[in-house]
Amino acid sequence: SWSQYDDVEALIVPADLEGALQGTPGAAAAYEALSVSARKQLLWQVYSAKRPQTRAARIERLVTDLVAGETDV
Repeated sequence: SWSQYDDVEALIVPADLEGALQGTPGAAAAYEALSVSARKQLLWQVYSAKRPQTRAARIERLVTDLVAGETDV
């Protein structure tokens, strides 16, 4: 499980999150506008999900929040 931190530290955006960001107008730009530490916090929320359903729900919520400008990080 420690290797999960490596991807977060390297700011590696997983394919499912990347697809959601690119598929939602304004989401990718909002993500890129975040500070590095804020992006790490968002990535950790995705990487730390244990179930696929949880991961998908987190990605959906993150993208919606990004577009609405409601990131609490």
